[in-house]
Amino acid sequence: SMIVDRGLSSTPILNQLMSMYARCDEIDIALEMFNNMKRSNVADIRTWNIMMNAFGWSGEANKALKLFEQFLAEGYPPNEITLGILL
Repeated sequence: SMIVDRGLSSTPILNQLMSMYARCDEIDIALEMFNNMKRSNVADIRTWNIMMNAFGWSGEANKALKLFEQFLAEGYPPNEITLGILL
């Protein structure tokens, strides 16, 4: 989150960092990064997919589905990866 706060907001790099935290079971840190990226308008569809996948792998299917609803409400079209994550 410090990276986003300091304006160093390269979406691909931030996505990789968020994904790393999620894979290391640091869901709270990944979620904080996700929220900061959304607030800073640097989140893309991959950002959303990473966070939904993180919730799914950590056993938080309800949170993944809730995030998917938010994803749709914000106007993002699901892609094949999004749909695969939700299965």
